[in-house]
Amino acid sequence: MNPLLGGALMAVLAGALLLRRSLCIVEEGREALVQRLGKYQATLPPGMNIIIPGVDRIVYEQPLAEQIVEIGPKPCTTTDAVTVQVGGALYWKVVDSRQFHYGVLNGAQLLQESLETQIQTQIGKLNLDTVLTSQQVINDEILRELQAVTQGWGLVLRRVELGDVGIPESLQQSMERQKVAEIDSRATKLRSEGEQEAEINRARATARSRELVAQAEYQARMLEVETTTEAIAKIADTLAKHPHGREALQFLLAQKYLETTGAIAQSANAKVLFIDPQVIPRDLRALMHLQEMGGPQPFGATGTLYPWVDLRAESP
Repeated sequence: MNPLLGGALMAVLAGALLLRRSLCIVEEGREALVQRLGKYQATLPPGMNIIIPGVDRIVYEQPLAEQIVEIGPKPCTTTDAVTVQVGGALYWKVVDSRQFHYGVLNGAQLLQESLETQIQTQIGKLNLDTVLTSQQVINDEILRELQAVTQGWGLVLRRVELGDVGIPESLQQSMERQKVAEIDSRATKLRSEGEQEAEINRARATARSRELVAQAEYQARMLEVETTTEAIAKIADTLAKHPHGREALQFLLAQKYLETTGAIAQSANAKVLFIDPQVIPRDLRALMHLQEMGGPQPFGATGTLYPWVDLRAESP
């Protein structure tokens, strides 16, 4: 082989090998840290990058996507001496690969340990009722504490989410009984209030009905009184003006007396009547004379009111 040709071929091979070693391809969603002679040189973005073979070296690749650190349920004691099992998760993301790699050792493990510590610390500040009802408040407080701890780590902490709170079985049964009792108490109270309201409404309706009946009866009595008063006034006026008004009044009273006595006698109820013996013969004679004359005559038709009988002159 021609020595010149062989040398050229070796040079091409050496150049290809050198080019291959100098090319560095970083995958999408990741960053690469490059050291030159043991010192940080650059952070390589995703894509194709050129480094100096034998001088530059890729020492670390960091994913840029959001990551999660989880811890399983751990025992935590509340201020009212109740031990509960609480786990949680922390969502975080690296924004500065150099700072995260060189500024903290085993950053993911430290995050996990810090999360566990903060959960136990925050739960230990609260009673059981607050732990069960204020998890979002607890999440926010843990996140603030972790952000303070991880300052300078090149991280962004997104959120903290506590898992389910594990309660001892005996305590859970007690809480369930208490909840049932509270529900029964509320139901009894609502039922009592409903019955009381219904009773008040019925009482108001009854009172209103009685009031309306009383008003109607009062108006009817007043109308009856007015009608009777007008009738009596007319009769009295007529009798007062007629010269034989006294005799006419006696006849009307006798007639009314007999009608009333007959109505009482026809009643099915037991009764005892006390009758003046002088009244009945006189009334009968007056009615007989009235029948013989064909009934009462108009005022002024004869010389007397009822010429067939003189009630004043008769005696029993």
